[in-house]
Amino acid sequence: MDIEAGLNASVELGTYFQEQVDQRRSAMTNDIIGDLVGAEIDGEKLTDEAIISFLRLLLPAGLETMRRCFFIPITGIIPPAAPYGNSHCHGPAALGNARPLI
Repeated sequence: MDIEAGLNASVELGTYFQEQVDQRRSAMTNDIIGDLVGAEIDGEKLTDEAIISFLRLLLPAGLETMRRCFFIPITGIIPPAAPYGNSHCHGPAALGNARPLI
């Protein structure tokens, strides 16, 4: 496990989110970050730290939702590899004439 790489990635993600928040503070957009920047609780705006913390939680939640909604159902279409010794992926040919989902 490369702890330093993980810490660097965390800093980069925080920097990216901060840049996005700063952009929304200067020019509001119609997206979730813009909504968070414009949100108020009891008349007070959310802090950058609160917004970035929320975004850090939202990112993996969105990825998990995508995995469950799109990728897991596809596994029912693709036949599993033969057990014991044939572990290669069947690739697109396994889908045959299946229509694309997207």
